Amino acid sequence: TNGTSVTISLPPEWPTLKVEALRVRADLTVVPGRTYVLEATTDLKSWTAMGAPFVATAESMSQEFDVVETGQFFRLHELP
Repeated sequence: TNGTSVTISLPPEWPTLKVEALRVRADLTVVPGRTYVLEATTDLKSWTAMGAPFVATAESMSQEFDVVETGQFFRLHELP
């Protein structure tokens, strides 16, 4: 040791990664003949329909939905 010190500091900005989903695929357990719609929210309080409602054709099905925003939660809502 010669008295020299080395200081390692954090970079001025942390690198960030933004993920943007364009489509969401859901494996669904539904009731055939009933109408459903995918809903989205950012606060888990107010829900907004994403896309058009669809009628279930089988008890188990896969459905893809177009989405346009990130940071959202999704749920499947049965329409009356």
